[in-house]
Amino acid sequence: NFALLSFMNTNLPPSAVAADRFFLASVSLSPYLLRLKPTFGWTALGSGMLCTIGFVSQAISLNLGTSASTVAFMAAFAVVVCPVLEALVKGTPMTLKSAPQTYLSALLCL
Repeated sequence: NFALLSFMNTNLPPSAVAADRFFLASVSLSPYLLRLKPTFGWTALGSGMLCTIGFVSQAISLNLGTSASTVAFMAAFAVVVCPVLEALVKGTPMTLKSAPQTYLSALLCL
């Protein structure tokens, strides 16, 4: 994924790369839009916007010369950062017994 994104960024502007990725994602996920509960609409929109910011940031950093491995590490590090933020902000218990998948994901990330 990151190697292909790096290749695309050398040949296309970041805006075109992001537009291509999100067009393909919207086409593939559009059948599920009608199944979405109306109460989740704003939450889904907010999550999508944050993902867009992340992908555009990745494309820009790759276009500026950052290595694909560094960008991949930063993206994968979200697996560690998100549960820590959830524990700090929401007070969600993150013990090994209550959330083993979190620890397994973090271990695989590193």
